[in-house]
Amino acid sequence: MAELVRNKKLLDVRDLKVYFYTEKGVSKAVDGNNFRMYENETLAIVGESGCGKSVTAMSILGLVDEPGKIVDGSIVEYEGKNMVGMSDEEIRDIRGNEISMIFQEPMTSLNPVFKIGDQIMEAVLLHEDVTKEEAKARAVEMLTLVGIARPEKVVTDYPHQLSGGMRQRVMIAMALACNPKLLIADEPTTALDVTIQAQILSLMNDLKKKLGTSIMLITHDLGVVAQMADNVNVMYAGKVVETAPVKELFANPKHPYTKGLMASMPSLNTEGGRLATIEGSVPNSLYLPKGCYFADRCPNVMDKCRESQPPTCKIKSRHHVSCFLYEDVDLNKKEGK
Repeated sequence: MAELVRNKKLLDVRDLKVYFYTEKGVSKAVDGNNFRMYENETLAIVGESGCGKSVTAMSILGLVDEPGKIVDGSIVEYEGKNMVGMSDEEIRDIRGNEISMIFQEPMTSLNPVFKIGDQIMEAVLLHEDVTKEEAKARAVEMLTLVGIARPEKVVTDYPHQLSGGMRQRVMIAMALACNPKLLIADEPTTALDVTIQAQILSLMNDLKKKLGTSIMLITHDLGVVAQMADNVNVMYAGKVVETAPVKELFANPKHPYTKGLMASMPSLNTEGGRLATIEGSVPNSLYLPKGCYFADRCPNVMDKCRESQPPTCKIKSRHHVSCFLYEDVDLNKKEGK
C-alpha cells in the first residue's frame, strides 16, 4: 500500500480518558488515548475485547452515557473544534452528518418497527434541506450504491425481512447517506459468514475510493487489518501501545503485545496445528496495575515495568511504541523532543 500524503487532519485525539463510575469503583475504560486521523486514510484500531476500542469510538460521537464520562482530553475535529464539552445540539449536527458509525450488530442497530427507507431518510431529513420525496430518492440511491438489488422494494421492507448481509449493507447506506468525512466501522463483519464478510469489506474499500470517506475500522481480526488498513493503532487496556503503517507493523512489530497478536494468527506453517497464545487476560479496568498494564503477561518484563508507565518511543517517523525495551533507540531523545 502506497505511503499516504497526509495533507489534512480530520481528527486529533489527545490524552482521552473515559471512566465509568460504578458501585464497585471507577472503571478506566480509556486511559490516556492518543491518535490522529487524516483524509483518505483507513485507520485500524485492534486489540482484544475489553481494550477500549468501542468506547473510544463512542466517545468521538458523544455516545458515552452515565455512568460513563469523558474526564479528560480533547477530540479536535478537522475545523479545529473540540468535540469534548460540546452541547447535545452541536454533537447532533456532527453525528451522522460529518462523522457516521456502523455498529457491531445490524439486527439490534436497526429499529424493527420502522421501514428501511424511513430509517435511511431520517438522517437526510435531519441534516439537509430536502423534501421527503428527495430524501426517499437518496435512500434508493444509497441502497443501489451498496449493491442491494431492487432498492425501490427494499425501502418498503422491515429489517426482519432482510438477510444479515443485506442488513449490514443497509447500515452502511445509512452511515453514508449524508456523505460524511469519517466513517467509524465497529466490527462491521461480526456474525457474518466468510463470503459475506469479504463482500462487505470489498464494498467499504470501493466506497472509500468513490466518496473519499476516511474509515476508522475497529476490529480484532488481523486478517481484516492487512486487507483494509493504511495505518494501525494497537490498543491494550485503554491505551494505544503501538502505532505504525500497516506494512511496517506486520513486517516489524515491536511491542510484546503486538508480537503476541501476530503469533496467534493462523498460518499454513503452524506446527502441530496449535496456535500460539498470550497467557493471561486483559486486566480489569477497575483494578489496573501501577506500572505497564501488560507487565503480568509480558515475556520481556523488567522490574521497572511494574513500577511506572513506559515512555512512548519513536522507532521511525510514523512508528511509535510504548515500551521500556526501546528507550535506547528512541528517536525522540535523539531529536531532542
